[in-house]
Amino acid sequence: MIRTLVFTTALGAALGTLAASSEPSGAPLGTAAPSFTAKLLDGRSVSPASFGGKVLVLNFWATWCPPCRAETPDMISAYKALHQSDVAFLGIDTTETAPVVRTFISAKGVPYQTALAGPDAYNRFGISFIPTTIVLDAHGTVRARWIGGITPTQLAQYVADARAGRNSEYLTSGQKRIDAMLEGGTVGSWVLSVAM
Repeated sequence: MIRTLVFTTALGAALGTLAASSEPSGAPLGTAAPSFTAKLLDGRSVSPASFGGKVLVLNFWATWCPPCRAETPDMISAYKALHQSDVAFLGIDTTETAPVVRTFISAKGVPYQTALAGPDAYNRFGISFIPTTIVLDAHGTVRARWIGGITPTQLAQYVADARAGRNSEYLTSGQKRIDAMLEGGTVGSWVLSVAM
């Protein structure tokens, strides 16, 4: 039983990586971002509208989440490379208190603003897993979404597409191989051989 669970978890993680850009029903690409209000760690209120006129990178995360912790250095690198007068970042923790989050971001040197929000924030975006990164264009339209750890390269593509006002989908090399197999009609036989 435990072996099955471990195998299933590992398989689920692998499949989750392959399907990381799938789009849930909440806040689909090309639609207006849902409104929510969060509290910055200094107590001030913030919402996506607070960043009007800028591309906004929203990163939903928590200190207790191992993939979120692993993603932190990449988010910091991406911020340093991408943050400009027209691009802002906002980390959003929906499960913890300010002292816990403040301690983590201070220890890790997180340079961008971080806010605390209730579950309504992630529910409005249809978020089921963290970390999840969502990129809004300057008009507040959802242009990109990534479930799982994001790389600076992926985020750079998302920001460039949001600046241009277009939706973005980042495909991993594994996803591209599967798409090529689908186009060639070989996925069905591959799935069948794996199932046997």
